[in-house]
Amino acid sequence: MWMESCVCVSCCLAGDHRGTQVELLESRRLRIIVQSLQENRREGQERAAGDTETVTALFRDIREQLEALEKRVLSEISRQEDEFSLTLTDLIQQLEIKKNELSRKIHHIEEMCSMADPLTVLQDQESDGAAICGAEGGDNEDRERDDMKVPGIRDVDLISETLLTGLAGIVTGVKGKIYGQEVTDMLLDINTAGNNVSISGDGKTVTFSDTDQHYPSSPGRFQYRQVLTTRSFPSGRHHWDVEGSESGIWGVGVSYPSIERRGDQSCIGDNNKSWCLYRRYNINISTVRHDSNDIDLPHVPSCNRIRISLDYEAGRLSFYELSDPIRHLHTFTAPFTEPLHGAFSVFYKGDWVRIIS
Repeated sequence: MWMESCVCVSCCLAGDHRGTQVELLESRRLRIIVQSLQENRREGQERAAGDTETVTALFRDIREQLEALEKRVLSEISRQEDEFSLTLTDLIQQLEIKKNELSRKIHHIEEMCSMADPLTVLQDQESDGAAICGAEGGDNEDRERDDMKVPGIRDVDLISETLLTGLAGIVTGVKGKIYGQEVTDMLLDINTAGNNVSISGDGKTVTFSDTDQHYPSSPGRFQYRQVLTTRSFPSGRHHWDVEGSESGIWGVGVSYPSIERRGDQSCIGDNNKSWCLYRRYNINISTVRHDSNDIDLPHVPSCNRIRISLDYEAGRLSFYELSDPIRHLHTFTAPFTEPLHGAFSVFYKGDWVRIIS
C-alpha cells in the first residue's frame, strides 16, 4: 500500500499521524481548484483575444462597406447633377436659338419699316408679322413652356432608397456575423410533444394544455410538457428569437436528439444532453440549467423575448434578452458532439412559448 511504503513527515516531527490524511486530501483539493482557476483564466484570455480579433475585423469590414456605400450614394448624386446640368444646357441652347431667330425677325421688320413704300411693308408683314404674333399666342406659348420645363434638381427618393437599402444590407450582414444565420423555417415537432401541450397549426407555438391531447404513440414523444424542433443544427452559426408568456414558468434551449424521453432525466436541462434558460415569473427570476445544475441570473427579467445564438464549432450557446438595449444573459460552453434541436418547455396553465423568427 502507498501509505505503508511512505513516511509521513508530519508524523516524524510531531509523532502523531492523526489528521494527516485529511490535510493531504485538502491540500490536493486546493491544488486542483487553483489549477482549474488558472485554466479558466487562460481560456478566458484566449477567448478575449479571439473576441478582440473578431470585433476588430468586424468594424474594419463595416467601415469598408460604409465607404463603398458612401461612394455609391455620392456617385448617384453626381450622376443626377450631371444629368440636370446637361438638361439645362440643352434648354439654354434652345432658348438662345429662339432668341436669335426672334432678333433676326425684329431686325428685318425694322429694315422694312425704313422703306419708303408702306404697301411693301404691309405685304411683307403678312408673313413675318403673322408668324411673330402667332408665336406669342396662348397655345404656342403653353406648348413651348411645357417643352422647356425645368426638371427637378435631383431624385431624392432614389438617393434615399440607395442609402437605406445599403445600410439595411450592412446591418443584416453584421447581425449574421454576430449571431449567425437567422433561422426562418424552425417548426415544432409534434411527434416529440408531450400529451399535456398543444402545438399551434403553424407549428410555431407550444401551449400548456389542461387536457390530454391523445397524440399517437411515438418513440420520440416526451413524457413531460416539452417539445423539440423538427430542424437540427449539426454545424454552423445560427440564431432564432422566441417569445413567452408573461406569467408562470417556461423554458427555451437546445437538446441532443438522444435525450431520454421519459423519467426525471428527460426534462430539458436535467441531463448532460440539453441546455436551457428558464423564466420563472412566479419568483421573478431567470435561471439557466445544464446537467441538473442551476445558475440564477443576477438581474430581474424586463422582457419576455429571448434570442438564442448557437456557434456549433466554437461550442457556444448564448442567450440574450431582446430588451432595449439587447442584454446578454448567459453563455454555455461545451464541445457539442451531436446535432442540436431547439427545445421548449411549459409548466402551468396559461404558459406558452412562440418562435418569432
